[in-house]
Parts: sequence; structure tokens; C-alpha cells
Amino acid sequence: VRSGSFFAFNRKMAAMTDSKALGVHSMWGFSPGVDLLEKASPTKTTPIRVLISRPSDIRHLLVSMSRRCRHNMPPVHFVIVENELEVIARHLLLLQVACDWELPIRQRATVFLELFANTLVQERTQRYIHRLGQELVELVCDEKGNLAGVADVSSLKYRERDMLVDVFRSWDPKVPFDAVGLRDHRIRAHFGDKFDNRVGVVDWDYQVRHIIKTHTHKSTHKTQYFDEHSPLINTVCLSWYSVSL
Repeated sequence: VRSGSFFAFNRKMAAMTDSKALGVHSMWGFSPGVDLLEKASPTKTTPIRVLISRPSDIRHLLVSMSRRCRHNMPPVHFVIVENELEVIARHLLLLQVACDWELPIRQRATVFLELFANTLVQERTQRYIHRLGQELVELVCDEKGNLAGVADVSSLKYRERDMLVDVFRSWDPKVPFDAVGLRDHRIRAHFGDKFDNRVGVVDWDYQVRHIIKTHTHKSTHKTQYFDEHSPLINTVCLSWYSVSL
């Protein structure tokens, strides 16, 4: 077998493995947040309309709105399209946290990062999610709440609204959900017969597919990073500052 064909085959197999590892619902995007208003040509009266197709999170929305004052923009309307209602529910949750003016900005940022990055959260954060879920039910059903003037859900069908309500109510701490078990099942399916050697698999990907392509400087904390923080090994929750909700 020629070496070129061998590496092409490896790349193809790696791409197939990566596509399976993404899962059913895409909860994070792969690109950095982009200011979508930077190259816009605004007018004084006509609102700007921006279509975002399947961003998987609200990074583009937050970056664009945080820099809106730089461009002296008129009103801006963002239209976000997603295939899965669970992802839309997560968009609304993160937007609700970002717009929760009752929390100090540092605490708000900490809670946002905890919800954005983790599979498991603190009990106090779980209670906070449950409270926000109840408020989002009012938004979807009666178009009331903190996001009533920010998020427009009128284009959703009634069936889609009912499904969103079911998602919000599933955030109740009383609803059983074995996140650790489900994640373990997914990781075992992803690694297959290499599950017991998953640390070595991730290390190989880091050495061959990351350092070679990006020429990233090797860190002395690499091994500790793989052992403690790699999402493909054993971490479902990272530590953030302790907050009171």
C-alpha cells in the first residue's frame, strides 16, 4: 500500500469517527464567535436582518450584539434556524442567563460558562436552571418574561411550542436523567474496543492530528490535561468559581 493512500485512508476513517462522535444534537460550534455586523451596510431607518443557520450555540449573537455600539447600528433582527428543538431550548437558556440583570456580571459570566461547558452542574445551578425553565415556559406559551422583548417565538408552530415546553419541564431536578450513564454509553460506543486505551488514543490524536497540523507548542501539562480535562476520557464537569444563586 502506498504511503499516500495509507494516510488518505486514515484521514477518511478519522473523519467517519469524528462524525459519529458529534452525536445527534450539536450543542457547540467549531468556529470562533464572529461579529456579523462588522461588514454590514446599515441605513438609518431600515433594520438589519441577519440569518444564522445552525450555529449550535449563541456565540455569534453575543459577539455581534456586544460590539454593536462600535458600528452605530439601527435595530438588528437575528433569525436563528436549528433543526433540533433541544438546541433552540439551550439557546434560549443561555440567552436568558446573559440577560439576567439581577446577577452581577462576574457571577453571570461564571454561571454562563458553567452551563455552556459542563455536562454536570452544581445543585444550586440546577435549581437556577429549573427556575429559568419555568420562565421560559411563560415565554413560549404567553410570550411573557425577561426575554419577551428580546426573543420572538411567534414563528414557532403550536406543536413545536409544546415540545419546547416539554424540554423546559425536563429540567426539573425531580425528573430522572442519568447523564453520567448516558455519556459513558456514548464514549464506549465511540471508542469501541479501544475504550480501555482511550488515553493513548486521545494522546495519539493530539500528537499526530493537532501538533503536526497546527505546529502547536507542546505543553508540560499535556498529560495532566488528558487525564483530568479531556471530554473524551472522564470529565463531565469542570470547576468554576463558587457562586450563590
